[in-house]
This record gives sequence, C-alpha cells and structure tokens, in this order.
Amino acid sequence: MIALLSLLAACPAVRSASESTTTAAPAAAATTTTAADAVCAQLADTHGVVPYITWGTAGQEQQAAWDERDCSHQMCSLWAVKYEVVPFRSWGTLPDQAKQSWSHSQMQCSFRVSPYNSEQCISLSEAFGLVPYVTWGETPAYARRLWNAAKCATVMCRYWQSKHGVSPGTAWGTLAEQQRISWNHPRMDCDKVVAAATATLTVTQKSTATETETVVVTAIASVAAADA
Repeated sequence: MIALLSLLAACPAVRSASESTTTAAPAAAATTTTAADAVCAQLADTHGVVPYITWGTAGQEQQAAWDERDCSHQMCSLWAVKYEVVPFRSWGTLPDQAKQSWSHSQMQCSFRVSPYNSEQCISLSEAFGLVPYVTWGETPAYARRLWNAAKCATVMCRYWQSKHGVSPGTAWGTLAEQQRISWNHPRMDCDKVVAAATATLTVTQKSTATETETVVVTAIASVAAADA
C-alpha cells in the first residue's frame, strides 16, 4: 500500500459530512477482541478460511457459524492487529491471500479498521464522493460513523489546497463546486485553516534553519579551536 499524501494540517473540529444526515460524532472505535472475534479467529486459524477467497476446510456448520457472526468483516480488525497492517501505509506481515481478501470489493478492509488515519480519511472521500458538510456521496453507513469518530473533515482543507492548487482568497484552482461550498462552510473555514497551517510551517522552517545555523557555527568554531 502506498501512502496518499503527507500534506495534512489541523482544521477546526467538525461534526459530520452532511448536516442533514448526521448527529454528533460517536467516540472513536477501539480495536478490542469480543467473543465473536475470538470465534472468528479460531475458525480462520483452524480451517484456513480467507473471506471471499477460500473456505479452506470449513464445513457447512462452520460456514454457518462464520456467516452468523459476520466473521468476514471481523477479520479486517483482527488482521490489522495480528499482522500490524496500517491502511494505505503498510501491509505489515499480512499474507498474500489475506491481502487479496483485504482489498476485495465485499471487504474494503481499509475502511473498516479504526481509528482512521489521514490517508483513510482522504481515500474514503475520494472513493465514495464524500464532501464534508455537503454530501455523503455513496459512503457506507459503517464508514460514516468511523469518519465522524476520526474527525476526518479536519484533514481535507490542506489536501484540497495541494491537489487542486487552491490559492486562498485568490483562485480556486481545479476545486469542484461542491468542494468550494465545503471549503467555505463555517465548520470548515478552509481559508483560515490553510493560512494558519502556512504560518505554522513558516515558523517551523525558520526555527529549523536557526538550529541548523547554530550547529554549523558551533562545528566551525570547534574545528578552528582544534587547529589553533
């Protein structure tokens, strides 16, 4: 997996992607092991079940137990923990068959593992046409909950600025109409967010430059003292 972008800075906290369809965001989902998870993990390990790839040696009874607990989707979080998978960043040690299952259209594991990282937020928006405070697009219900829990709308301002060449207060670049509406939404206020992020970056760069200059001067002085 390849990370999409590392251009992200904080935007104001937001509540939802669509004002008309969402209430306050729930707390971020934690990866915990439930009784159902334990049964799913045992079935997978014992019978070699890989969702949408193979039932392995599982018989009808085991398959029924698997479906009853929605084990296919449970495997996403189980794999993420067991094999140290980080969606859109690293496969960890996930086996090849499991990688095929992870990316299967009926699994979409990268959007089922939480809490979301910035790449998951951006990818979800791109994949399902989600525009914060404008439309959910075709975003599945489970992913809407995880998006809100991770406050995903907070990463979109800087992403859009970079991708579409937005110059706040000057030019929209290639930003689409719905995204422009989102950009100006009171809960987004991307002009202010981008300006603040740019100011922070400038201060950081100046600080780094000063530290580098200090190190260089110190090194030169040390060399001069050694030669004296």
